[in-house]
Amino acid sequence: MKRVSKNKKSLSAAWVIVLYVVISLAILAVAVYLQPGSATSTLRNFLRDPRLLALNLLPILAVLGLSYALLGNLFFAGSLTGVIFHALSLVNLIKVECRKDPLVPPDFGLFGEAMQATGEYQLNLHPGRIALIAAFAIVLFLLGLRFKRRPKAWKRLVIGLVCVGCMAGAMMTVYPSKDLYMDMIGKIDGLTYTNVPKVFDETGFVYCFLHNFGLYEVEKPADYDRAEAEAWADETAASAKTPVRANVIFVQCEAFSDVFDAPAFTYAPADNPMYLYHQGAEGA
Repeated sequence: MKRVSKNKKSLSAAWVIVLYVVISLAILAVAVYLQPGSATSTLRNFLRDPRLLALNLLPILAVLGLSYALLGNLFFAGSLTGVIFHALSLVNLIKVECRKDPLVPPDFGLFGEAMQATGEYQLNLHPGRIALIAAFAIVLFLLGLRFKRRPKAWKRLVIGLVCVGCMAGAMMTVYPSKDLYMDMIGKIDGLTYTNVPKVFDETGFVYCFLHNFGLYEVEKPADYDRAEAEAWADETAASAKTPVRANVIFVQCEAFSDVFDAPAFTYAPADNPMYLYHQGAEGA
């Protein structure tokens, strides 16, 4: 280990700053490539509206700076930061392919349900893209073994505090702004806020992911009483044990439509995929 340490090359402060920006841009470029949509279109939007570039790059700069403060090695920090952002972008890609819905922060609260649901899908894990993520991280890690510059403890503390402070301030002011979000969507031809996956692609996954923090919170009702709610749940569970023949059928499905009522379909009643539903509806 001593021999390896002696062979390490030292980086000047100027080189550290340059490499800090270069590594951040490289992490962003790979994250954009991993998105479901066209990376070229996204990068073109970054050039048209520099605000999009700044909003997607700032979190990477902050996490990279914080990792550098903790690890004391810029390349090791870049390897860790890349894994974080690239893994999130890849998960977003897989979720969009499965559900046509991008990854948002509340999804992490449903991790258990998501793991169960994956058994119902034939997931394309994109081994080529996983290999790219691994290669990016490994290259930076190996460079970290070759080069060195470990700032003094007080400098690392300042770097960490500045990164945390900047990101916290941005999360409280810039990223939640709906006006800013709508303004940037409006500047991209043909893009509407209702097409959420497309918005994520065109404006950048990193920015949109952070914009969605706090948008899905469930507010507690004014008269909510936990004990009363638990009593209702116990009462319902007790009544469910008593066999009662159902006389009401609930059909719950997103955008349910009985298309077989249309004259274009000529199924015989017994062959109609909606036969049992029709029987139940007529009986009601």
